[in-house]
Amino acid sequence: MAMERVSQMRAIAIILIAAALGYFGYYYTVEGRSPSAAIGELTGETARAEAEAQRAAV
Repeated sequence: MAMERVSQMRAIAIILIAAALGYFGYYYTVEGRSPSAAIGELTGETARAEAEAQRAAV
């Protein structure tokens, strides 16, 4: 029973890691963004930085 649970948790971890690598790999290869730029887009940091830069330019 305990071994089954460890096996399931390992499978879930592998799936999550593969999903994260696929997400960042897509942005890196298709859109030419670095992983940090993809995280910034995901968290909204990019939009805040763009708005701040625009206010500073005016």
